[in-house]
Amino acid sequence: PTGPLVTLEVAGSLAVGPGGALYVAAPGQHRILVRLPDGTFRAVAGTGTAGYSGNAGKAIDAELSDPSDLTFAANGDLYFTDSGRVRVIGTSGVIETVAGDGSTSSPAGPNPVPAVPNGTPALRASLGPSLSIAFGPGGVLYLATSTQLLRMTHGGRLYAIRAHRVSFGNVPGLPASLDQSLGTIALDNAGDLYVSGFNGWAIWRVAPGGAATYVGYDRGSGGTAPDLARGPGGAVYAGNGATIVRVTPTRLVPAAELSGVDGQYFWTMDFAFGPHGTLYADEIPGNLGFEARQELVSAARGRVIVLWTEPAAAAAGHSR
Repeated sequence: PTGPLVTLEVAGSLAVGPGGALYVAAPGQHRILVRLPDGTFRAVAGTGTAGYSGNAGKAIDAELSDPSDLTFAANGDLYFTDSGRVRVIGTSGVIETVAGDGSTSSPAGPNPVPAVPNGTPALRASLGPSLSIAFGPGGVLYLATSTQLLRMTHGGRLYAIRAHRVSFGNVPGLPASLDQSLGTIALDNAGDLYVSGFNGWAIWRVAPGGAATYVGYDRGSGGTAPDLARGPGGAVYAGNGATIVRVTPTRLVPAAELSGVDGQYFWTMDFAFGPHGTLYADEIPGNLGFEARQELVSAARGRVIVLWTEPAAAAAGHSR
């Protein structure tokens, strides 16, 4: 079930459905949209009013609050984060909440999000406002708060991933443990979890046994934690400005270049891969980065196509 046609104002997280359709989070509009073949967008979740409602009903009649981090399960269900919660839209169009109690306020201290005790029912967990999700082998859902890596059992309970650091040489400036400033996560087909964070630049690999090793910096300065996504062949990729890099256990390898779109610099914010390897990406909203307007593009076989451009009125609202 789908809702009305909607003018996308600012693009957020991206995900590609099993049939190849591109889904876009519109956080400021409190909706999730799907891009139609003619280039227009139709709402699939959210009324456009910020709030939290609608569980067990149609997703188009539910209230969302700044939805983000879209990801599809193998069965076609669409999962996303929604202000301290993880929610899912089934293939029938019904929405449910599967994790998080909606707590978005953070107490003061070096670790502002309290640790979730092992065995906590997912719906009772305080996950905080910064939340990333990804699926691993076997359909296991993984979560990252700003201070903790978690996995959710099929019974709906959360358990911490004890990421213990191993020696990787002298890398100045890195934190002593993986319990601060965590960003986005993605898992490869081998079950290795990759997480970004710490000043927005560093990327770590966490093996199934919990050993965490530093892979590298996706860039030297600027921006927030890079988006991570699983791509062709089950490898993990990261955004690095105008470049998409493939993340290996030991290094970052350039994989795709998005610079020169409309003659402007393209600073990747969110990206996703289609079933045949097509890359979709959006950039920093207009007047916050290097362009007057945000763009959403596709890239395949070395060709970059602009699919959508931020409306002038929306871009003007981001002016510094």
